[in-house]
Amino acid sequence: MNSKKLKMILGGTLLASAMVLNSVSAVVTSSTFIKGDVNRDGKITTQDYDKILAYVKKTDLNMDDEQKYLADVNEDGNITLIDATKILAAIKGTKLRYIVGDINRDGKVTQDDADTLYDHINETNLLDEEQFYLADLNGDDKANGKDYNMLLEILNGTYKRYDMGDVTRDGKLTQEDADDIMKYYTGKISFDDEQKILGDVDGDEKINARDAKLVLQQIVANTPKGDLDYNGVVDANDASVALELYKSQTATSSDIAVGDLDNNDLIDANDASLILELYKTNN
Repeated sequence: MNSKKLKMILGGTLLASAMVLNSVSAVVTSSTFIKGDVNRDGKITTQDYDKILAYVKKTDLNMDDEQKYLADVNEDGNITLIDATKILAAIKGTKLRYIVGDINRDGKVTQDDADTLYDHINETNLLDEEQFYLADLNGDDKANGKDYNMLLEILNGTYKRYDMGDVTRDGKLTQEDADDIMKYYTGKISFDDEQKILGDVDGDEKINARDAKLVLQQIVANTPKGDLDYNGVVDANDASVALELYKSQTATSSDIAVGDLDNNDLIDANDASLILELYKTNN
C-alpha cells in the first residue's frame, strides 16, 4: 500500500467518539516512520494493530515515546480504539465508520456490543458485513470467541467472567477444563452456549484436542515448576502432594509437566524429595 493511499485511509473521519484510555507522551513530535508503524518495520501490518490494541487493553503498555507518537494515528493526544480502527481500516483497505468493538453502531462500546457478538457466535442473530469488520477485533478475518473475550477485556473486565478455556467456570484453568473439553469433543458431555465459546481456545470455531492441549500448555506456563497444589509457590505441601500422587498413581498430564523434576515422565518419591530441596533452596 503506497503512503498516499495509506494517509487517505488513516485520515478518514470516524463518526464514533473515542474511548480515551491512555495519554500519549508529548516528548516526540516527529518520526522517520509513518504514523501507525508502531513496530517501526517500514510498513503497516497486523503487528502494529495488535500492539495498539494491547496498549488500549492495558495488557502490554511497553511502548517508548516514539512508538506512542506513532500509535496516536489521529493525533488527539491519546492511544484509543480509534487509532486501532484506523490501522485495521488501512490493513483491510476499507473505511470503517465506527470504532472496532462498536458492533451495534451506536457510537460507543458497551456490553450490548458483546451481547451482539455473543448472539452471532451462537448463530441466533448473524452480523452484517460492516458489523463483522467491527467485531473482528484481532484482525484475523473471523468474529468468534477470541474477539468476544477481547471485547470484554476492553470493557475493563467489568463483564469478563472467565478466561478462554475455563469451561468449568471456576475462575481458573485446571486439568478439569482440559478433561471436559476432551469429553465434549468425544461426545461424552454437552456444553451450553457460553461453554462452547470458552472451549474454542484457538478460535477456529471447533472444539477439539488442540483446545485441550492449549489449556494444558497455559496451565504449565503459568505454574512454577514443582507447584503441585497450583497455589503459585513451591513449599512443603507440594512435596506431600507429590507423595500422594505417587501412592495413588493419579497424576494428570499437567501434574507430570509441573512436578516431574527428575524428568522420568512420572511423579514419584524422588520428585517429592527434589521439591523439598527446591523449597529449602528458595527459602
